[in-house]
Amino acid sequence: MMFFDACFLVQYMRCYGEPEDINDMDDALHSYFSANYERIRTDIMMLENQIPWVVVKMILSFMPAPSPWERFVAVMRSCLKNRTGSDLQDLDIDATYEPPHLLGLVRFYIVGNNDTSKDLQFNADKPLSLSISVAELADVGITLVPKDDVGILDMELDDKGGFCADLVLPPLYLTEANATWLVNMAAFELCKTPDFYDDDDADDEDSAVCSYLHLFAMLLDKKQDVHELRKKHVIEGGGLTSKEALDFFTCIGKNMRLGQCYLDIIIKIENFKRKRSPLLKFFLFLKKHKNRIMALASLTALGVGILSSLQALKSA
Repeated sequence: MMFFDACFLVQYMRCYGEPEDINDMDDALHSYFSANYERIRTDIMMLENQIPWVVVKMILSFMPAPSPWERFVAVMRSCLKNRTGSDLQDLDIDATYEPPHLLGLVRFYIVGNNDTSKDLQFNADKPLSLSISVAELADVGITLVPKDDVGILDMELDDKGGFCADLVLPPLYLTEANATWLVNMAAFELCKTPDFYDDDDADDEDSAVCSYLHLFAMLLDKKQDVHELRKKHVIEGGGLTSKEALDFFTCIGKNMRLGQCYLDIIIKIENFKRKRSPLLKFFLFLKKHKNRIMALASLTALGVGILSSLQALKSA
């Protein structure tokens, strides 16, 4: 069964290769792939459907170079970034990596492998809030900045010098297929690393997708938050409605362990909030309510003008 499934998977990979690969394919098989590519692409990324990569690798060894899996993985990676075929970025192949299966292979080239672990200082005597909404981020002077050229492990709070900071993260192209891929990658992380914190060999990379999903779950409290992230291009794509996106991330927040990258960002946000001066708080208050303050100032000036006119008439 695994042999036949692996043959099917390799043939499906060939659909994303060079034109000569497609021309050599049986017409009926190519027609079936074309009619069902979205469903197949979702199905082969389910954790419970994974085929040991050693089986797939054996079948790939009979294929002419270059191996079809490289372009296929590049296409899968581009789907999460909403890029067309002409925008594909070549994979930086790591010959030392031995994937357990296709899901692990695609995740590896989406996440990368920095083998890093941060040790942030935090005052444990004060409570640490594990979540903060989009509105609360704006209140403390933190702006969401999507960047296409950063990876999941590159999520970062960029302190601009005390008055403001940028929360930099890769945008999420949210479709039903992408949501399924990310959930299964996160499930793979949970199975592969039972404990993200007490395991001495655990790095930030081991919980990258869990951290990425939790970051979005943290930001979204209501449908209006989804609209805000769409306007900022932090969430792209129209595959899911705002309610479906909110329900998806609400479920994530309740049923997934916190990743190290996520906790690192939360600690940085909390440290940033605590070091702000009263002057900065006053500046952010003025910035947030400037329209109301200007309206109130205009009304006050108008009232003073009217009273001055009345006083002048009375004196006359």
